[in-house]
Amino acid sequence: MKPPTQRMTVQNSGGTLSQCDGSISIDWLAYLAANPAAFGNPFSAGTTVWAQTWYRDPPSPKSTSLSNGLRFTTCP
Repeated sequence: MKPPTQRMTVQNSGGTLSQCDGSISIDWLAYLAANPAAFGNPFSAGTTVWAQTWYRDPPSPKSTSLSNGLRFTTCP
């Protein structure tokens, strides 16, 4: 990952061992409201945001990995 980076709270995916059925989610607006110093906050309409999850997966050969990237544009 390239700077700047912003860490969010630790989450448990709730997945079942060896099933790859966990998920990670965040309420973006609630996060921004609770973290007024977050990068880019306050966002202007039309701002593009890139996000990615770094996660631990102890049974996998590398034990950590990155999710697919996510890009979204903020609206008014």
